[in-house]
Amino acid sequence: MNQMRHVIEPTRLLLCWQSRQKDKKSYLIGEVTIQDEDLRLKYYLDSPDFAEAQAQHCVGMAAFPPHKEPPEGFTGVKTVLMRRTHPRKRKDFPQYLEQHRLAFYPNISDFALLGYTQARLPEDGIFLVHPFDEECGPLELMLEIVHVPTHLPAIQEKSTLELLEVKQDQIDVCFQDEKIGQINHCQTAQFQFWKRSNCEIHAFIDRINTDDIHPRVFVFIEIMPLSTEL
Repeated sequence: MNQMRHVIEPTRLLLCWQSRQKDKKSYLIGEVTIQDEDLRLKYYLDSPDFAEAQAQHCVGMAAFPPHKEPPEGFTGVKTVLMRRTHPRKRKDFPQYLEQHRLAFYPNISDFALLGYTQARLPEDGIFLVHPFDEECGPLELMLEIVHVPTHLPAIQEKSTLELLEVKQDQIDVCFQDEKIGQINHCQTAQFQFWKRSNCEIHAFIDRINTDDIHPRVFVFIEIMPLSTEL
């Protein structure tokens, strides 16, 4: 089974929002940074992504409404964000780590846990992204791809995938030359950096959830410096 073997401690996390529209487009609306023993949230109020998200009825995080953001951003946000993950005291916390392929890291920091799990809740569309700023591995990550067709080719767990940069801000995920989805908008820049840096990118099917009307496909990614062997 896939497992994270090189957890990278983030210095910041991207705050993203996924539309409920058919295309489920994601928008980069802010960032979370470390502030002493707590966290700070600041929205990208003047960005095109934030404006477009608002046009799609994004209201940000309920506890931190964008129109009330102080000049320095919202402080003391760690408790609220951690409620979006499993409490460490729960008996099923090891299963939660396994679900996110973090079984080897029971003592992962809270900030890294937010980034690697993405801290999603179904009701608000908000999620967090570890940007791996200029980090070229070795590292691993898992993500759900978007624009997945209703009918998939004969793929299964561990099927090898190819990532193709077809145009600016679009990276297609392909299986045997057939497109099965895309990297979401908020994580495209990461993969563009890795491609420009000539990193080795290995992608595999982690799991496929066919319970919904449209299948959900989760992909496990390994990033390695070009000169490093797996």
